[in-house]
Amino acid sequence: MRLFRDSLIARIGVALAAVVIVALINIVVSLIISASARGDATAINHSGLIRMELQRLVTLAGIESEESPGGARQALEQQMQQITQRLESPLLNSVMPGLDHPVTARYQRVRLTWLALIRPAYQEAFEGGGIGAMPLNATTTFITEVDDLVGALERRAESRITLLGMVQVLSLLLTLAVVIVLFIDVRRRVVEPLNRLLTIARAAAHQDFSRRTGFRGQDELGVLGRSFDQMSESLSRRYADLESRAAARADELERSHRALQLLHSASRSLYGATDLCEGAVPLLQQLE
Repeated sequence: MRLFRDSLIARIGVALAAVVIVALINIVVSLIISASARGDATAINHSGLIRMELQRLVTLAGIESEESPGGARQALEQQMQQITQRLESPLLNSVMPGLDHPVTARYQRVRLTWLALIRPAYQEAFEGGGIGAMPLNATTTFITEVDDLVGALERRAESRITLLGMVQVLSLLLTLAVVIVLFIDVRRRVVEPLNRLLTIARAAAHQDFSRRTGFRGQDELGVLGRSFDQMSESLSRRYADLESRAAARADELERSHRALQLLHSASRSLYGATDLCEGAVPLLQQLE
């Protein structure tokens, strides 16, 4: 926590790592959901074909009942065999969820109803020759159960699509939250301090060393700001010392210049005058 609080690089690295982790989680979850939903379309299509085959079976049974016995029996038997093969298909069994799942329970109920009730009733009717004994009403009710299975598979596929959308929306919100927090933190801890340092640097370029950053943080820019303040303080003292030395040197030069002027005037007054006393009066006045 201290490293995170005292380091800009650590905070930015954590924010970027959070964005990458959210993106990776989103990708992994999306791949898992997509892989699990890969067989939904096949299961729905297969169940729809079973429903279609059952409806065709009812149609063929009606034809068998209305026309000559045995005219459509072979087609009925083939149709029943095809329905059994579709219900026992490994492809349909492989896409079913766990045993405790409601969709699997519904599928097993449909499968057992066909194998234990509907198909034996048709076979018994064939063997006994009683066309009227064909379970047409039971088959029609059984088609409703298959419809329920198709609906359950569709709802399962829709729920996975909804879950995938929720995961993507949640990932987007988390990413936006991390980016907003990172933007605010960078603006407050990087952009504004850098602008302040730039202002002080421009002032220092014009020999104004009175400004200070006032940074108190322990991060990189805080250390840089305090170092900049110390440098400005040192430059301010040195510049003031140089100015005082320059002023003292200027005063010294001024005194030397006046002394030279006095000597020059004295030599002219003393050597140019005929009377020494008369020439000394202006010299004494300048000395005074």
